[in-house]
Amino acid sequence: MPRPKLKENPNQKLFFFARELEDVYEEEALEGVIRVHQKMLELALNDFKSQTKIKDEWLEWLLEDDLDHPLSFAYCCEELGLDREIIRTRTANYLYRYGSLTEEQKRKIEREVF
Repeated sequence: MPRPKLKENPNQKLFFFARELEDVYEEEALEGVIRVHQKMLELALNDFKSQTKIKDEWLEWLLEDDLDHPLSFAYCCEELGLDREIIRTRTANYLYRYGSLTEEQKRKIEREVF
């Protein structure tokens, strides 16, 4: 079955698939995905350091072991070949000692990490 042709659009060059599908190389797509995972981890870890109050959603993201969602902490680490347990433990330790966590958030880290 032949691949579908992209419609001509003057704004098309702004998007990732600006070229015909057969001209997009697998390595380019993979590099893009890797950059997204790296950036997601960088942003999250920088937020952990700079936030005066850690949001529950960020803590949940750090503590969950979800490999089904492409932007989950575990998935990002897995794709980048990083040991998520080491990163999780060190980040949780930092947050526990220096972060502005609620008592409930501290108990959650105690239960799930330490």
